[in-house]
Amino acid sequence: MTDVPVEAPEGEQGLFADRTNLGNLGAAVLSRIRTIYDVSHGNLYLASNPEDLKRPFARDRTGLTCERRGDRLIVMHVARNSPAAATGIQEGDEFLAVNGVRVGSPEYARLGSWGRDPAVTHVRLRDSLDREVSLVPRRYY
Repeated sequence: MTDVPVEAPEGEQGLFADRTNLGNLGAAVLSRIRTIYDVSHGNLYLASNPEDLKRPFARDRTGLTCERRGDRLIVMHVARNSPAAATGIQEGDEFLAVNGVRVGSPEYARLGSWGRDPAVTHVRLRDSLDREVSLVPRRYY
């Protein structure tokens, strides 16, 4: 596999508080590999389709990690040097709409992965005070 996205947040608690852990490959890698556990013999087998390993990885292009809570997106993390960081978005900010689509609406579900989709060239986020933040998704890591 090449150009593998690795998550390495700078947490003070949990897994990433231990500086011996350098990163997390996560589901993006593991979803391409079949894992077979042979519990009775204490073995773990990994198998893959070579074509799956060659596919490019989807990667975040905004720098935002958000949690959806009802009709809001709550910003949980803003990556350094990302498009989101350049706009001044901070952890705890709340947004009600993405590109004019209200969070929680049926249309929002159809937006898909707007932060990872290479076809998305502009993101507009609207907060509860009706302010709009615009960012241009790009590869930042």
